[in-house]
Amino acid sequence: MGLVLGQRRGGDLHARHVFLLDASAHHHPKLFRLFHSVHHESHNPSPWAAYCVSPGEAVIQAGIIPLVALTLPIHPVAFGLFWFFQVTIAVAGHTGYEFHAKWLMDSWLGKFFSTPTNHIQHHDSFKGNFGLYFNLWDRWMGTNHPDYEKRYREVVGRG
Repeated sequence: MGLVLGQRRGGDLHARHVFLLDASAHHHPKLFRLFHSVHHESHNPSPWAAYCVSPGEAVIQAGIIPLVALTLPIHPVAFGLFWFFQVTIAVAGHTGYEFHAKWLMDSWLGKFFSTPTNHIQHHDSFKGNFGLYFNLWDRWMGTNHPDYEKRYREVVGRG
C-alpha cells in the first residue's frame, strides 16, 4: 500500500475510532463512569494524562492496533510512523501549552487540525471537542465547542 497511504488510512481509522469512543462515553453516563471517567480526573491535563485511562478504556483504545494491523495492507514502517504520530499528538494535546501559530485558525489547516486548546476545552467542559488529531469530525457532527476559535485566539494572543 505504501508508506504515505498506509499512514493516512491508519490515521483516518484511528481518528474515527477515538472520536466515536469519546463521543459515546460522553453521551452515555454509564459508559463514561465505566470507561472514561479516570481520564477526566485530570481537569487541567498534563502529558501524563494522555494515557491515564481505566483498564477497560485501555483495552478498547488499544483494540485499534490489531484492527489496523490485520485489516489494512500497511507497511511495517508506516505502521510504526502511525503509532509515533499518535503518541506525539496525544501527549502534545494534553500539555496545556498552545504551540500552534497565531495564523493557524485563519487558514484551512486551522479548520482541519485539533490543537491543545481544543482538547483542554474538552477537559474543562466535558462537552464536545472529541477528536484527537483533527477537529473535522467535531465540525461535521456539530460537537466542536462553540467558543473554540475565540478561546484559541485568546490563548495564542498572549504570547
